[in-house]
Amino acid sequence: MSISKALRNEVASLVANKSTLAKIRGFLTYNDIPSKEIEQLIVEMDLKGGKPKTFTSDYYAFLSAERRIEAEARSYIEGLGEYGETSKNTKAHMSHFLNVWKLSVTIWNSK
Repeated sequence: MSISKALRNEVASLVANKSTLAKIRGFLTYNDIPSKEIEQLIVEMDLKGGKPKTFTSDYYAFLSAERRIEAEARSYIEGLGEYGETSKNTKAHMSHFLNVWKLSVTIWNSK
C-alpha cells in the first residue's frame, strides 16, 4: 500500500499547523498505513529534521553566537528586555544556566 496524494496533503497540512510527530504518526496509523511506510514518509518529508525549539536550545545558541557578559546571560534567563519572556521553571534554574554561561566564557577564552 502506498500513501495516497490526499493523505500526503493531510500530513503536509498537519506539519503546517505545527502538529507533533506523534500526532502525524497517529493520523497515519489511524488511516491503516503500515509502520514501514510511515517511517519512509517521515524520512521523505524530513519530519525528523527539526528538533523542538526550547529555551535551552535557544540559550545555547545565544551563548555560542558571541562572548556574553554575566548581565546579558542573567537578562536572557530572566526574559528581560529584548530577550522575551521565560518560564518560572527557567528562572528557578538560574544557577544552572549561569553555570552554563561560565562554561561558555571558558570556551570563548580558549579561542
